[in-house]
This record gives sequence, C-alpha cells and structure tokens, in this order.
Amino acid sequence: WTPLRVLILMVLASSVLMYAQKLPCRDQPWNGFQYSHACYNDVYPLYFGEGLDQGKVPYLDTHGPNNDQNVEYPVLIGVAMEIGSKVVDWASPSDKAQRFVDVTWFMLMIAALLTVVATALTNRRRMWDAAMVAAAPSLILAGLINWDLLAVALTSLAMLAWARKHTVVSGLLFGLAIATKFYPLLLFAPLFMLCVRARQLRSFFVTLAWAAVAWIVVDVPVWIAAPKGFATFYSFNKSRGPDWGSIWYAFERMFNHSFTVPQVNIYEGALTII
Repeated sequence: WTPLRVLILMVLASSVLMYAQKLPCRDQPWNGFQYSHACYNDVYPLYFGEGLDQGKVPYLDTHGPNNDQNVEYPVLIGVAMEIGSKVVDWASPSDKAQRFVDVTWFMLMIAALLTVVATALTNRRRMWDAAMVAAAPSLILAGLINWDLLAVALTSLAMLAWARKHTVVSGLLFGLAIATKFYPLLLFAPLFMLCVRARQLRSFFVTLAWAAVAWIVVDVPVWIAAPKGFATFYSFNKSRGPDWGSIWYAFERMFNHSFTVPQVNIYEGALTII
C-alpha cells in the first residue's frame, strides 16, 4: 500500500461514483429529467445530436434537420467521439447510445487515472497532494458531463514531462491537450514567468514550439479537409454567452442582468491576470 497505489484506488473509486451519479441519465434525451435528478451529461444526447447514431464522422459529415450542423468541440474530442461510436457498432441499435455512454466513461476513467498518477509523480515529495484530485467532488459530479477529462490528462502528463525536463515531450503533450480543449494554453503564462525567473527561456520556447507542431499536425489536416466543420467550434464559442455551469450565468439569474460575450471575455481576462 504505497501512496501511489492508494491514490489509484481512490481515483478508481471516484470514477465508479462518477458513473453511478450519471447512471439515471444514461438513457435520457434532453428533457427536464436531467435537472430534476441532477445527472445531466452531454454524452448521451450528443450521440444523437452530433449524428453519431447515423454513422456521421465528426467534422467531415454534416447532420441535423438542415444538414448544416457539425461538432462543437475541438478536434481530439471529435476523435474520441468517433472512436466511441465505432466501438459500440457491435451493439443492437436500441442499446448503442447507452453503450456509447459506457465506453466514454471508460475512456474518462483512464484519463482520470493518468491525471492522478501524473500529478503524484510530478512532485514525489508531495505525492499525497494528488489525493485532492483523486477524491475531488468535481471529478465525481462533473467528470462524465463531457470529454474534458481527456484534456486534463494530457495537460497533467505535459506537466510531468516538464518537471522531468523533457521539454520536447512536454511540448508535444501540451499541443495535444490544446487540440482537445483550449484551457492548457493558459498555462504557458506561468511557465514563461518561471523560466524568466530561472533564466531558462530556451526551455520555454522549445516547449512552446513543439506544442505548436503537435497542434498543427492534429488540426491543420482537419482544417484543410473540412474547413466548415473545423470552424464550427470557433464560431459557436465566439457567439456563445454565459451558459449552464458558468458563474456568469448564476450572476445573470441572481441580479437579472445579461452579460455580452465581449464583457465576459474582458472580465475573465482581467481576473485571470489578477
């Protein structure tokens, strides 16, 4: 029972609870059930909403009533969705959507496991800090809302590689993480300040360059093959205001005041810098 083995057991237990918490919504389309039972997730509804039930390939194929919809996520999440839909091809048509939830949960459980192990190994003198990840309520309650844990795992592995001074590997992992979700891009700001203080700017720029290479290798081919599908994520989020799960949405409800997208961007940017 080393610390790492205990942490692995903790995150596996949290992953089981994560699945159990969303289990009532495993076969529910978008309706009031998700909110009355507090088990909302994107995975089941988007199996139909993204056309995966029709064999549509993310980005390459459009779908919807007017055949004009495409994936609202970055490229590697689209890849994960495609992999999940292919894995459940063996299931009966009536069970495919539920099996898609199960397969997605398994992928996210592996992502959570990698996140905890990478966090523990990043600083071996403080391995128990990773318990805050392994038993996090946010992991249990929100880990299966969508595919964001994939980006968290890649970012954690990138930080582990950075801590071991493997700058090229760290950059490649950062690039893959950014191709999964944009938030890892923000970590380059504190890394830059650390490198300025330590006079190690070369390490920073090597990592940044290889992150750009990884992102280009993943994203540019999709951009070329399906420019409209690729642009969906950016156009969708450019016009998307405060949504469920956002503190800005809570403020809107509490104070009966609507925030525009530029306002939210300015406030978020200022708070991030502070």
